Amino acid sequence: MSPLDVLATCMAYVIIGDDKIAVEEKAKLLGLLGKHVTREEISDDVLKNIVSQAFKYAKTSDFRDFLEDMATGLTTGQRLCIMINLYDISLADGDVTIGETEILTRFRHAFGFKKESMQAVREVLRLKNETGMFINKRHPFNSSDFVFDIQSNSN
Repeated sequence: MSPLDVLATCMAYVIIGDDKIAVEEKAKLLGLLGKHVTREEISDDVLKNIVSQAFKYAKTSDFRDFLEDMATGLTTGQRLCIMINLYDISLADGDVTIGETEILTRFRHAFGFKKESMQAVREVLRLKNETGMFINKRHPFNSSDFVFDIQSNSN
């Protein structure tokens, strides 16, 4: 599996982690990889094949086996990029389910990232994806008391 295939498959595991495929989640996956079609780095058919194979693999292969196989061979930058995109896609539909949380935790462990070091990523993406504040004037993020302060306790 190429690193791009691994990214797509990781995302597919999170997308199906709650036993439903939200339109917003699949759109994020297609948007993320679609830029490579625009740049003419891959064809539209290759993109469709990558996404199709990612979901097929995620639906038919044991998640633990995949974690063992894919964790090696990725660079630190690739693992971090995957984690950031996994957090982002889990927030796309507005709800992070228990199933998605468990999968994210397993990926984090497999990639060797501390929970604390991912806190900033989660908080930024949570704010990025919380568009309810534009509809609900009483949303907590619209309060004059709201302060955005990211603190990471990682060493």
